[in-house]
Amino acid sequence: MVTIPNSVGNSEQLRHLNLSTNGLKVLPESLGNLTKLETLKLNDCRELIMLPRSTSKLCGLKRLENERCWELRGMPIGIGQGLSRLEKLSTWVWGSEESENIEGLRCLSLLGGSLFIRIEVLRKEDDAALHDVEEEVLTNKTNLSELVLWFTFNGGDDVSSSSSEQALRILKPPSNIESLSIWSYKGRRFPKWMEMSDPHSSSSFPRLRAIQLQFMQNLEEWV
Repeated sequence: MVTIPNSVGNSEQLRHLNLSTNGLKVLPESLGNLTKLETLKLNDCRELIMLPRSTSKLCGLKRLENERCWELRGMPIGIGQGLSRLEKLSTWVWGSEESENIEGLRCLSLLGGSLFIRIEVLRKEDDAALHDVEEEVLTNKTNLSELVLWFTFNGGDDVSSSSSEQALRILKPPSNIESLSIWSYKGRRFPKWMEMSDPHSSSSFPRLRAIQLQFMQNLEEWV
């Protein structure tokens, strides 16, 4: 197994760190000492399970590139508030209860470009909590142009359908979005912001040029 020594945390003047394309499974907690780090590249670290808890201490980070980190189980708790300067994030994983809640994504208001959100875990007890979330977590990201939502979790039809519908409701894209993709959605219907028959809904995304919907076996209607 590839490892990064704890001594990496001693390089406190480091501004750019590229660890892409290797067999890393974990990163040392000492990574949080790199408070001047602006770019962290982890693309194609396909065995990486979790970012260190200390990631939230990287207060100067502007780019976190983590494309194709398929084994990531969630985001570190506190990453939303801690990385308020983040301008680029490739992937956010909505994971287990030991990871950052999806509402932490609201704090990352500077995010731009493309964002891939993988919804990994939704539980029956999540239904009530999601019902209570009134404010969407993405609508404040005016620099975001492309959004991909991928529902990968498994579960019973009733649980999956209800939780999926609530999750998609609070993941409403910002008004300037240009491309939207939704994969493996388990819901039976779309939220109001997806209702094309509602002129107020469709006009909410004047720049939308491409929409892709794949693998939605439970969907009963789209109005």
